[in-house]
Amino acid sequence: MRRALALLILAVPVPVAAQAPDPYRATLQMQQMELQSQQDMARLHGIQQQNDLNALDAQLRTDRALAEAPALHVSPPRVVVPRKPLAKLPAPYPSMPDDFLAQSRARVEAASRNRR
Repeated sequence: MRRALALLILAVPVPVAAQAPDPYRATLQMQQMELQSQQDMARLHGIQQQNDLNALDAQLRTDRALAEAPALHVSPPRVVVPRKPLAKLPAPYPSMPDDFLAQSRARVEAASRNRR
């Protein structure tokens, strides 16, 4: 019985001691949280730097493309073709008699009225 009582007395303080706050544990947790936040900030800073570099690279490529654009659109040199003088018509210009034109017009009108 003494042995059981001694074990009971020894067993009671152990859980009580385990529940006591450990100042080193709290400090260690704070240090871990601070390290984690520093790592997160460093990661975000690296991402921001990479984004800035990508933006500068895109701007540089755009500027180069715009600088090269006029060289791509050079118009070819103009070729001057010598013109031949127009053939001169004979002095009396050809003409059709009025009665021939009247007959032709009458035939066209007749053909247009005769719709099968």
